[in-house]
Amino acid sequence: MDIRAGCRALERNSERTRLCSLPWESFVLRNQGAPMIAPCNHFEPTWPADDLAQCDAGLRSLRQSLLSGVPPEPCRTCPTKPDCAPPALSDRIADLELADENREIEAVFAALRAGDALPLPELMYRVAHTRSDYQFTGSGVVNLFEILPILLPHLAGPDQHLLDWGCGCGRLARHLIHDPRFASYTGCDIDAEAVEWCRLHLRGGEFLCIPADPPVALPDRAFTAVIGYSVMTHLERELQLRWLAELYRLTAPGAVMALTVHGDAAAERHGLAGRLSEEGIIDEIQDATLDGIAPAGYYRATFQSRSYTERHWGANFEILDYRARAIVDYQDLVILRRR
Repeated sequence: MDIRAGCRALERNSERTRLCSLPWESFVLRNQGAPMIAPCNHFEPTWPADDLAQCDAGLRSLRQSLLSGVPPEPCRTCPTKPDCAPPALSDRIADLELADENREIEAVFAALRAGDALPLPELMYRVAHTRSDYQFTGSGVVNLFEILPILLPHLAGPDQHLLDWGCGCGRLARHLIHDPRFASYTGCDIDAEAVEWCRLHLRGGEFLCIPADPPVALPDRAFTAVIGYSVMTHLERELQLRWLAELYRLTAPGAVMALTVHGDAAAERHGLAGRLSEEGIIDEIQDATLDGIAPAGYYRATFQSRSYTERHWGANFEILDYRARAIVDYQDLVILRRR
């Protein structure tokens, strides 16, 4: 089963529950000498990432334990606790038609078996902080399983024109270009080497190298959908607003955007929760990942509270949905509609 079929099955109910409630919807990639899969951040047992049968069996076993009301030890001592009782979990399984499938793992392995060209390790590292073919490919599938079921129900219909803002070397593009729900795909990034790699190896999409500061050489109102994965997470506050104004220019009325941010949970993980609560945004921390590519001082590690985002992003866009920790239990996902 490919990622499109898996995400279509999830669209029937876009209300997200935590991984411990539906452990076959998502998983965590770990490196322990070799890539390993675990069902969530609090679950210690892992399965070899290259053994689909073992991963599948492990997740099925965990699912049955949760359904029986006798969860395994990692779940009994979990600091966040499963948030569905067995009857509620059974109802969710029926609603989502997921009773006997581990669609996301299957989609990762389908992507790996496709044998598509992969970027050089340094290009991968700039967008995914990994030099592993498996983790680069798998992380793109995982993120789209998290983003698309929340984004797609808000789109007006078929034939969407998609802008992948901050496409890098095609981590999401390789899965999106041939998605029939999008009539066209355009990827853009400030990394000229990554954009050129996409042009050479990812057929069917348009790719554009853009300046670090808007405007960009794209027409007004050209796009009806935008995905901006981990772009705002690296921009200082005034630059965020300039890019929001540019995205307003580039999108048609009613267009819907899915943008991620480092929110309150990410700030807490880095010991910044108290400061973020007081200031609303922390945007001076330098990130060296794009040294030599982005202008000096441009690329940041930016954290912003939900209240800050809702207050400052609402001028030209209606915030339709805000999902804390929606992206690998770390980044928040913001869904906006152009007014």
